[in-house]
Amino acid sequence: AWRKGRRHFTIVAGVDLPLFDARLAAADREAKRQEIGVAPSDTLIMMTARMVSWKGHEDLVGAMRFLPPSMHLALIGWGTIETALKDQALREGTGTRVHFLGARSDNVELLKAADIYVQAHNYAADGSVWKGPNTSQMEACAAGIPSVSTAVPLIEALIEDGVTGVLARPNDPKDLARAIQWLAEHPEDARRLANAARARIEERYTVRRMVDAYEDLYQSS
Repeated sequence: AWRKGRRHFTIVAGVDLPLFDARLAAADREAKRQEIGVAPSDTLIMMTARMVSWKGHEDLVGAMRFLPPSMHLALIGWGTIETALKDQALREGTGTRVHFLGARSDNVELLKAADIYVQAHNYAADGSVWKGPNTSQMEACAAGIPSVSTAVPLIEALIEDGVTGVLARPNDPKDLARAIQWLAEHPEDARRLANAARARIEERYTVRRMVDAYEDLYQSS
């Protein structure tokens, strides 16, 4: 491709698994859940992302209307739509179950508290959308958390429906709730998907693989 004139290549980020695993192992799940305000018996959904419109936070907050009272949502991040999201949760009657954690440096440790991870994205009016997996979802998969993603282009490289996670339709809060509820109601299947997702991280999304990709690119150019 380089010899044919291509000058743009995408190299995805990788997870530093030894460091990541050490941080995760040292984290206190119950302490983090208590800090968030989630009971041990409740299900905690988590998403880490900048709070901008195309990230799909509105759909995820909206999905909480269709999920049981025992399910809580923790949002890690900040951005221009944070106030609007808080207003949405209050307006839809889920304000006590949606927790806004803001900018954090303990995002890895917070993953220890989660039961289900979601990475949602919206299609914009002009049809544009995020393509491919996020580093945040890579980390959730590395942590062994059952994962939901919206079906955006190239996401199947990480989240393959029924293989390494569950996909939901973008711009569809009810379908997002359906995918989350399915994982909650099928714990054995959820664990199988999570284990497969962790294996895919080890295969494709480590720092070593990222470095190798850079070396291959520059050596071939």
